[in-house]
Amino acid sequence: NFLYLFGKIKRVSAEFRKVVTKSEIPDVCVLWLEFESGLLGTLGTSFISPTTPTGRYNYFINAYGTEANFYHDRWDGITLLRNDHDDKIRVAYEEHAGFDYLISELDEFGDAVRHDRDPEVTGQDGLHVLKVVKAAMLSSKAQRPVEMSDERLFEE
Repeated sequence: NFLYLFGKIKRVSAEFRKVVTKSEIPDVCVLWLEFESGLLGTLGTSFISPTTPTGRYNYFINAYGTEANFYHDRWDGITLLRNDHDDKIRVAYEEHAGFDYLISELDEFGDAVRHDRDPEVTGQDGLHVLKVVKAAMLSSKAQRPVEMSDERLFEE
């Protein structure tokens, strides 16, 4: 989502920890991202977030700007808080029952192949995201920020 909304990432700082679970992998990860545009973002993931009896889990996206703040909660919908307003505004949107993101992505890719065009998400986009993941892993291990131009991101 970040790449699609805000563009390419320039620098990554990250911290990975095992806090609660007995898993071999970290159960909490926080990434601090600097975009090429100068924007800053934070990405947090956690396996220790509570779920409801129906299986709901925390999933939200917030974006903060000078004119408005955007809040998306998977279960509560989308709201905006505009500059000089006291109350959040609910944004109407419709989720389609039975919508399958994977099928939609495969359909879009197939259409790109059939019509000899670039897919919405290119191989270069995917490579950039994988480099962000590798930069986060390097940052957590080295305890310092990692530039996306770091040559170690190209190593296997």
